[in-house]
Amino acid sequence: NIRKNNGIVDAAYEIRKSFEMLQLFYEDKSRTKVFFFCEKWQNGGLETFSLRTLSRIDDRYRKILLLGQKETNLFDKELLGNNIETVVLHGAIVNPVLRTRVTMRALKKSSIQKEEGQIFHINIYNAFGKKYCRIMPKNNYVILHAHNSGIDKSRDKVGFKRFVNLLARVIPCKKPNEWLACSEEAGVFCFGNKISEEYIVKNGIKTDSFAFSSKKRTAIREELGLRKDDILVGNVGRLTEQKNQLFLVDVLEGLDSKYKLVFIGDGPDYEEIVEKAQRLNVFDRVIFIKNTDKIVDYLSAMDLFLFPSIYEGQGIAIVEAQCTGLPCVASDRVPEITRGSQNISYIKLERDLWIKTIREKSAFGSDRSSFYRVLKKAGFDIEETSKKMSDVYKELENV
Repeated sequence: NIRKNNGIVDAAYEIRKSFEMLQLFYEDKSRTKVFFFCEKWQNGGLETFSLRTLSRIDDRYRKILLLGQKETNLFDKELLGNNIETVVLHGAIVNPVLRTRVTMRALKKSSIQKEEGQIFHINIYNAFGKKYCRIMPKNNYVILHAHNSGIDKSRDKVGFKRFVNLLARVIPCKKPNEWLACSEEAGVFCFGNKISEEYIVKNGIKTDSFAFSSKKRTAIREELGLRKDDILVGNVGRLTEQKNQLFLVDVLEGLDSKYKLVFIGDGPDYEEIVEKAQRLNVFDRVIFIKNTDKIVDYLSAMDLFLFPSIYEGQGIAIVEAQCTGLPCVASDRVPEITRGSQNISYIKLERDLWIKTIREKSAFGSDRSSFYRVLKKAGFDIEETSKKMSDVYKELENV
């Protein structure tokens, strides 16, 4: 049940190093500790949110990333550079039921059970995640933070999982000190009821880092071998059923040859996307960029951003796209909280409607240089998000 992943530091070493770090926690009692808990650590929106937020939270707090399992080293350099300590409880486990059991057992046996007066910020993807409240040590402050709003249809026992999620929403649990969510939809999915607007925390970004650059646009388009009249549409995110990139291949088939499609990201649906693109004879118009630290460069190079997700907690990628001034087309299942400008349309997942909408939208001739200011004004800057989180922590301590 233990999975090995390329590029991952030996699990035994990670765990040993983590428990050594736990022993050091008790030497520094001058600052309140924030244990930022995630059951698993991958390369996605939650991880990006966690890193960006923790790196800017008030220095009065000692920031500790508490992970069930760690599946990527992608963020290690930034974590270290921002003085964010990392504790990993166990190696990578594929089976979600077994993973949860092992994580809970590890938390019960961990020396964090000795903590008092600290903050435990629990990030969850479903209502079942509420169970972690009762595992956290007593006499501490506990926050539950919802980040998701659905379950993939094709997953094993999807009906059973949805039933369990509904059941978990109504079964009483140890109440946290605070309920937070990245959107109203995430709050309903994980908690079973709406939470007030003041407890919705937007997944912020460093808005000025996503300002449009004509220089970067030219460089990337030349690198990709695009002609001047080519229209580059794109998507950023893990290649998964939830993100629904297969739908975009169907859409591309209905567009003429000047339209090119770029996918920024990697994931389990990669092979299926390639096979479908080949079968529909559009593979020569599809570009895959699996790993890059130049997201803003590629967004600047695009003419239209496509976001056909089946569900989203919020969706950081479409916020980043709007920041670069890109016209955006999103599915109507993406929360409206992602609207940072009037440059975005939410439409049903119907192929012909998407083809029509894409043909009507274009970034050509528009001024994209100032949109990052629009997104900042709309409350999507990471500084505002981090301030809100710091304020929540301070309020808990002052209760």
